[in-house]
Amino acid sequence: MTAINRERDTVQTPSPVLRLLWWFEWEALETHLLRLNEEDRYRRFGAHVSDAGIRSRARRMQRPGSVMLAALVDGKVRGTVEIDFAATGGAERSAEIALTVERAFRGWGIGSRLFAAGRLLAENRGADQLVLTTQADNGAMQRIAHNHGMEWHRDGSERAALLHLQGGTLRGWLREAALHGRALLVGEPGAAWWRGALRTAIAALLRRVRPLQHADRRLPVSWRGLSRTPAIAA
Repeated sequence: MTAINRERDTVQTPSPVLRLLWWFEWEALETHLLRLNEEDRYRRFGAHVSDAGIRSRARRMQRPGSVMLAALVDGKVRGTVEIDFAATGGAERSAEIALTVERAFRGWGIGSRLFAAGRLLAENRGADQLVLTTQADNGAMQRIAHNHGMEWHRDGSERAALLHLQGGTLRGWLREAALHGRALLVGEPGAAWWRGALRTAIAALLRRVRPLQHADRRLPVSWRGLSRTPAIAA
């Protein structure tokens, strides 16, 4: 029996908690990435990455211009979704999405939940399209993207997918508030859970202050979109 199978045998249909992962939690991210095998590291980064490379990347991944959400099971990071607003060639209203899920925790829909949450965060922060790039033989990632309505285009050994977003809505902000609230209620808030709740409250206030809309481009990515007036979804 492999180590992965032994670990999976101890897991009883996990119910992960999704929450924002902050820059000062890089050690938790590093530990998660180090558990990925060589193939999974290649699929995530598009290159073969050593343990030393993982440690270096973990400190640089959570940076201005990106938002990261973690799936926690028993307090440990077992999957992540990163939304990178800076990786799409300077198109400010585009965002790139990337996922990781540890092998022992696949098959329970964690990847699909992370993708849906990542899409929500991208919409609420003003992105109008979501971009995903993966290897042509990465069937699992392609299935998740297809199930969420992405359109695929093949480019050599890689495949790129695009999903048009509707933009932030009041319903979207309420869903994100519920996401942060659940993490708080089940005891997995993270050291800075209040930031997500604070952003949601500020969003409601800024709806009524139209002059601040023109300052939107000067805000950090994680705050962008708050000054836009959310439309109530039908």
